[in-house]
Amino acid sequence: MFSRRKWLLPLIATLFILTISLSLVGYTVTARRAVAVPLSGSLSTHVEDFSTTHIILAFTKNISRQQQILIEGIVHAHEVRALGMDNVYLVAVPNGHVLDAVSTLKARPGVKYAEPDYTQVVTATPNDPSFPIQWGYHDTGQTVNGTAGTPGDDEDVTPAWDVTTGSNSIVIAETDTGVDYTHPDLAPNIWNNPQGLGGCPVGTHGMNVI
Repeated sequence: MFSRRKWLLPLIATLFILTISLSLVGYTVTARRAVAVPLSGSLSTHVEDFSTTHIILAFTKNISRQQQILIEGIVHAHEVRALGMDNVYLVAVPNGHVLDAVSTLKARPGVKYAEPDYTQVVTATPNDPSFPIQWGYHDTGQTVNGTAGTPGDDEDVTPAWDVTTGSNSIVIAETDTGVDYTHPDLAPNIWNNPQGLGGCPVGTHGMNVI
């Protein structure tokens, strides 16, 4: 009896460790399938690279509406809305099954294309080499000329630039003694006097009003 216990206990322990190892391997494979390389080529820690429930699905022109619905049913998808183009829809699938559903749909006759609903983030932080030393625009506590800033003590302009950077239809006047209109940041956007307004020649970049 003692001899049997001697080899039985190590056998049970080995089987237990093997079971745990296989479970971890399965988990790792599943987790890797859920990660995709974003369009930028580097993983983002702020947003998902694509929706975990939505797919962009397009059908060929020679497929009936009934066939479209049958194909969607294969991956348990339902239409959220049409996307303004012929036979192109935003569809929802069970959470976490986007990549499997895309793979299945691509293989079906009648499907023009299927792809994840990718997330794209617009960022408009300037590439000006002096931007990091301007506390007023973006204060992260960086040290400028030996003095440390106060994180967050700024104008919060960077979130605004992520929404819009303005429009050529909007003209902003600045009261000043002059401007270097040949500066590379200003030259493409500087205003040109179209009709000699204010007594200044056509094509000049301001008006003598004061």
